[in-house]
Amino acid sequence: MFEAYHLDKSKGAAPLYHQLKQILKKEIEEGNFAKDSLFPCEKDLMNTFGVSRTTVRQALGDLSNLGYLRGERGVGTMVTFSKINERLQSVISFSEEMRRHGVIMSTSHCSIRSETVSKYIAQQLGVMEGERVFHLIRVRCADGVPLVYSDTYLPGGLDLPLNEATYNASLYDFLRKERDIVVASAQDTLEAMLADGQM
Repeated sequence: MFEAYHLDKSKGAAPLYHQLKQILKKEIEEGNFAKDSLFPCEKDLMNTFGVSRTTVRQALGDLSNLGYLRGERGVGTMVTFSKINERLQSVISFSEEMRRHGVIMSTSHCSIRSETVSKYIAQQLGVMEGERVFHLIRVRCADGVPLVYSDTYLPGGLDLPLNEATYNASLYDFLRKERDIVVASAQDTLEAMLADGQM
């Protein structure tokens, strides 16, 4: 499972425990370890990545603090992270939902790029692995207070502009008004997590 990953042990690289944590976090987030499943043991991770027990324990400890894992005496390390996938019956934008509650929406951070899609995202979008898609990341604010870190993937065939200012308002409104596209279906994945520096 981890064959594609290699830790950078060169001088000046990020600490090994941090690199390992990011790899394990990514694998959990992509659904390769189900909630309540047994996570690989310390010895297996040490052998796979060629690192010390201290490095593995620090990475696992950080993931436990973030709510991804928990240790159970006599059992091992269990996965606690889960995603809530909700197939929307009525597609309403986040901005529209907030407007209905009298909340003024804004965007404090926005980035968009075209990239090749991973296997997990390809499955969610119904496209081929390696196909190009648009990846839109935004921090959405309610009455000026950061509320939602939005990580959105859109089919590459939409021919979207890579101008970040375009996406400061409602994405669904833009698609409807500028592309004459009405979103008929969407899949939302909701996660509660601690905010980091990026958020």
